[in-house]
Amino acid sequence: MKEKSIIKRLGLSEIIFIIGLVISSFVLINTIDITSKIEKENQSINNYSESIQYRLKYNGKEKPSQDEIYTLVNNIINCLEDLDCNTSICKVGVCVNNQIDDMFPEIVINTNDDYKLQLTDTNTSNPNEYQLVVGESVIELSEDHVGKSLNVAGIDVPIQGVYKNNNAAGIDYSITFMYNECGKDLKQYLNNQICNTFSSFSIVVKLYSDNSIDTAKSKFTTEMKNFSVDCQTYKQQYGGSDYQNYWYRFYNKIFITVCLVFSLFTCFSLSFLWISSRRKEMAIRKAFGYNNFVIFELLIKDIVKLSIPAIIASMVLEAVYCLVFGNLSFFDKYFIIKFCGIFIGTILIGVLCAINLMSEVSKITPVSVIREEK
Repeated sequence: MKEKSIIKRLGLSEIIFIIGLVISSFVLINTIDITSKIEKENQSINNYSESIQYRLKYNGKEKPSQDEIYTLVNNIINCLEDLDCNTSICKVGVCVNNQIDDMFPEIVINTNDDYKLQLTDTNTSNPNEYQLVVGESVIELSEDHVGKSLNVAGIDVPIQGVYKNNNAAGIDYSITFMYNECGKDLKQYLNNQICNTFSSFSIVVKLYSDNSIDTAKSKFTTEMKNFSVDCQTYKQQYGGSDYQNYWYRFYNKIFITVCLVFSLFTCFSLSFLWISSRRKEMAIRKAFGYNNFVIFELLIKDIVKLSIPAIIASMVLEAVYCLVFGNLSFFDKYFIIKFCGIFIGTILIGVLCAINLMSEVSKITPVSVIREEK
C-alpha cells in the first residue's frame, strides 16, 4: 500500500488535533515557566545548604530591668558575631516612612565568607559595601519613589542595593540591614528595637551557611542557656508580602494543573475524532495484512510529525504573549532546557493520546467499516 505524506493527507481532524496539541504545549510552556519562577524563589529563600532559626525568649524567674535586657541583647549580638557562620536577627519591627506594619527586616549580624547578596546589578556582592538592601517593592515606599533612600524612624538611610526579584508574584518587601555597616544612630535605633521586641515578646535569630553549622548551633544554644534564654527551633512563617507570594504560588499550582488536565482531555477527545476520520484507512490497512502493532506504530509517527508544527505554533504564541504582557522571563539562560522539556512533553502528550486510541484501533475491522458505509 503506497504511503502518503502526512502533509498531503492533512485534513480537518488533523488540523484540530494540532490545535489541541498547541493548547497543551502552550499550557506546558507556562507550567514550566511558573514552576521555574517558584524554584528560583525557593532557591532565593533557601540560598544556603545549612540553615536553622531559633526563637529566643527570656526564661528567668524575675522579669529583667531595661538595663539587664540591654546587656542581655548585647550578649546575644556578641555571641552571634563570634559564631563561624552567617547570623541574622529577624522579626523585629522598624518604622519606615512613619509606618511599622509588615516592616520586619532582617538584621544581619555576622557575614561569613560564604555570605551572598543577590542584587539586581550583580549575582553576588560584598556585604561590607552595604548597610541597607531592599526588595523591589520597597522602592515604592521611598520618598522619591525611585529608591534613593528610606526614612527609618526619622533617619535618612540610603538604599545601596536592590535584591533580584525571584518571588513568584513579583512582590518583594524585603529589608536587610548590615548591622556592622550601619551608622551610629541607625545602629542604636536597631539595637533599641531588638531590646523592645525581646522584652515584650521574643526575637528570632537565624544561623545559615553553605558549610556545616553543627558546631555553631551547639555553641549558640549553650551560650543562650547560660544567659537564661529559652532557645527553641523556629519554623519559618509567612508574613505580609509572603502571604501574597504564597497565595500566588498556591493559585498557580491549582490553575496550571487544571489547565494541563483540561488540555489533556481536549487532546484525548480530539484524538478520537482524528481516529474516527481514519477508520476507513485503518480498515483498508488491516485488509492488506497490517496488524494492530504496525498501525499503532504508524499513528505514533504521525503524532510526532503533527507535534512539530504544534510546538512551533505554541512557541510563536508564547513569544507574542510575552511581548504583549512584557514578561520575557521564559526566554532566559535556561531557555534551551525549557524548550527540550516542552518538546518531549508535547510528544509524550501525543503518544499518550495514541496509547489511549489503541483499544479503539483494535476494534476496527474491514467488515465493521463496510457495514457502516451501507
